Amino acid sequence: MKKENPKLHDPVQLLPDEAKPCPWCGEQPDIQRWHGGGPQKRMIGCQSIFCEVSPEVTGGTRKSALAHWNERRVP
Repeated sequence: MKKENPKLHDPVQLLPDEAKPCPWCGEQPDIQRWHGGGPQKRMIGCQSIFCEVSPEVTGGTRKSALAHWNERRVP
């Protein structure tokens, strides 16, 4: 059985032109592979230790996860 590279799941900070900042704390979100789906599934979320909400969204691909993050509605 082939071992998966653990670095593939490490969060990577997104650039400001890719993703809007967190609406609660203003920090740039991170993106990572998400264990709950296929090999393309991604999770975007705020990982700031100062964020009281730490929102997260997922998508079947990087593009769809970015669309969910950038188009979400904030209460």
